[in-house]
Amino acid sequence: MVRLRWAALTACMLFAEAVAWALPASSTEKNLSSIDIGRERRIGPVLAISVPHPVNLGVTWRMSEILNFTAQGGWLLIPIKKGDITITNVEMTARWHFLSGSFFTALAAGYNAIAFSTSIKFDGMGDGGSGVTLGIKSFYVTPQLGFMWFKKSGFYIGFSGGIQIPLLWAGDLVVTGPPPTDNLAAKKASLEKSAKAPLGYYAGLKKPFVSLLTIGWLF
Repeated sequence: MVRLRWAALTACMLFAEAVAWALPASSTEKNLSSIDIGRERRIGPVLAISVPHPVNLGVTWRMSEILNFTAQGGWLLIPIKKGDITITNVEMTARWHFLSGSFFTALAAGYNAIAFSTSIKFDGMGDGGSGVTLGIKSFYVTPQLGFMWFKKSGFYIGFSGGIQIPLLWAGDLVVTGPPPTDNLAAKKASLEKSAKAPLGYYAGLKKPFVSLLTIGWLF
C-alpha cells in the first residue's frame, strides 16, 4: 500500500512538471528572463557634455537591459582675458534601468578639480611678477535620474540630472616664483593662508549636475 501511494505521488509530480513545461511562460517568468545580468555584455565609446564637467570621453559597458556602467574623464583649458581656467575630472557611473526601459537611476563617484591661473605683482617687486593659481578640488558622489535609449545597432543617447555632493574637498592658492625679499615672502605666505578658507568653502558646496547629452556606440 505504501509503495502504491509513493508511486501515485511520483506520477502526479511528473505529470504536473510535464504540464508546466508544456504551458507558455508566465509574464513574471518573462520579466525575470529579460533581466539576465549576463545577457548583453556590449562595450563601446561614449561622449558626454555636461555641467560642471564640460566634455568627457570614456567607455560604457552594458551588462544587461537594466544595468550599465560608464568610466569617463576630461580635461579642458579655457583661456580668458586675465588668465586660464582648467577643468579636470574622472568618474565612474552605474545606471540601473529598474523598469527595463529608458528611465534610470544612477550613482556616479569621481574626482573634480577647477583651477584659475593668472599673475600678480607685489608692491616693491619692480617690473617682475608672480604666477598665481587658485584651485578647488573634491572627491564626490552624484545621485542622478535620467533617460537613456539603446538601439539594436549599438547606438545610444541619453541625458540626466542630479546633485554633485563633495565627500572630501580642499581649496588653495599657490604663488609661484617666490618674492626675493623677506617682506615680500611674508606677503606671499599671508595671501596663500588667507585664501585657503574661502576657497575650501566653495569646494565643499553641493553643485547641480546636468548631463546635456550622452551619446555613444556599443560593439
